[in-house]
Amino acid sequence: MEPFKNYEDLLGWMNKRGRKSGLAMTREYLEAEVEKEAQVLVRIATRTAVDPRSTPMEDMRKDVQLYEECLADAREHYVEEINEMLANGDPEPLNHWTMMTYRRKPVAWAVAKAIYDQHSE
Repeated sequence: MEPFKNYEDLLGWMNKRGRKSGLAMTREYLEAEVEKEAQVLVRIATRTAVDPRSTPMEDMRKDVQLYEECLADAREHYVEEINEMLANGDPEPLNHWTMMTYRRKPVAWAVAKAIYDQHSE
């Protein structure tokens, strides 16, 4: 299986006729998790990026821009991890330490496994 070029390529593959219904729940799960990851990245970024001289309108524009950047980063991170897991075929099961210590890895594994299973059918 060829690696996905980007998030849109991944969603396009998942939405292709013949796969769309089988991967609908996986796609919804991935999109919800990407949203959560973007929010985490925003919180991390805003902990250190406070400018007391900015106006509320400037802050709102910066917040929207920051959110869009974090959403793009979250999408990129997931595509990279999914591609990495699919590179050698069937993704290996995760161990308990991976589940407890990595935010994205369990989600990426579940999506990669669903993609692998769908592709193998």
